Amino acid sequence: MSFGVGAERGHIFGATCRAATEEELRPIRSRIEEKARSKQAAKDLEAVAERVRKGERPEGRNRPEGEVVSAGGGEPAYGGGQWFVIGADWIWFVENNGGDGDDWSPNNVTTGGAGAIGWRVPAEAGLAEQIRELAATAGYTCGNKN
Repeated sequence: MSFGVGAERGHIFGATCRAATEEELRPIRSRIEEKARSKQAAKDLEAVAERVRKGERPEGRNRPEGEVVSAGGGEPAYGGGQWFVIGADWIWFVENNGGDGDDWSPNNVTTGGAGAIGWRVPAEAGLAEQIRELAATAGYTCGNKN
């Protein structure tokens, strides 16, 4: 019962619950499955990033050229973020390293800010396609050119 201030009468509310039908559950299950696919793709993309991190880390100031594919990892405007650069000769994995408190001395990739750390492996068509597919499934942006 619910009584208002100074009320002398109450109101009774009731509800009848039932199990959802398959038709009502379909969009909910679809969203759950899509979220699981996205989460798995992000995890698989991190494994690809680890593979590229085992490649070479060139010295100096580098400016990788090619298709930029986001790998998540934070907000670039605040010194975070990760991305791949798929070029003709190299596939780079780049981690922004320009946040307050970051040690900028290991930076080897030029950005619009303090810089980033980059690793690269020789370009392979299969790897490039895998990166694009996983990033798209994870909901990251693909196809920007730098």
